Amino acid sequence: MAGQFKAGEIVNLSLPDVFSLLHKVEDKHPNWSSVSRPPYSWNGDLTYNQALRFAEFGWPDAPQLGRIVVPNVHDLIQDQTCFYDVCGEVLDVPAYISGSTPDCWINYEDEPKTSNVIRLAVEIGGLGDVSADSMKNRGEAIIAMINSLELAGHSIELNIVRCFSESRYGDADYTFLIRVKDAGQVMDIQRVQFMLGHPAFYRRCLFGLSEIAKGSSMDKKNTWTRSYAPDGYVHIPHNCGRYEDSEDSMYWAKVFAETISEQEPALA
Repeated sequence: MAGQFKAGEIVNLSLPDVFSLLHKVEDKHPNWSSVSRPPYSWNGDLTYNQALRFAEFGWPDAPQLGRIVVPNVHDLIQDQTCFYDVCGEVLDVPAYISGSTPDCWINYEDEPKTSNVIRLAVEIGGLGDVSADSMKNRGEAIIAMINSLELAGHSIELNIVRCFSESRYGDADYTFLIRVKDAGQVMDIQRVQFMLGHPAFYRRCLFGLSEIAKGSSMDKKNTWTRSYAPDGYVHIPHNCGRYEDSEDSMYWAKVFAETISEQEPALA
């Protein structure tokens, strides 16, 4: 397993693939830093096993989200047509007024609405001094942005990007693109909240994935986060949306969501 990925290649992984790899890290390499470092605030106060379990099955005691949509979400929603709930046939009012009583009931046919698919590529990474609060604020803001865009009629595909180099000034050595949510799929809030906003997912799970790629513990050689913007995706760099004040993160998400909506359908 160790060192099984080639440097320079872009690896697409499903969540089951990721979890399978990460379980093997715990079983076969308990001395690697992603597993062996004691839990404290920097890595989210969770052990490797706890972090992997939360990523796989959801964050059971996740804090309540401050906002589930960005501020003034109605600005994104241009089509505010109301549809009445009906059962069976509906009344054809003009026919009824004209006296054509037998023909005044018609079948209700709702035209299917098409949604524009937006593929998000959200980087997770950063320097060792990135705080847990700024990660949390960014994660919650991105969740609110996704909810807002879907309320506005878009269908969101969510992917996580982990890209790093073993050289401080070198190009990316390894890049992983991990599908978290398909377009049209309901978002698993507790899982996504943990993956996007909890330092344990980055500093336990993604560090474990990085060690698999390197074939050795990160204690032996540091890594540096790099940026990767895949073609056809809306790219969110790892340092975007990361603020100590949650309101700043939410404002960033609002502006970003408005930009995406204005550029649609080119992004779809």
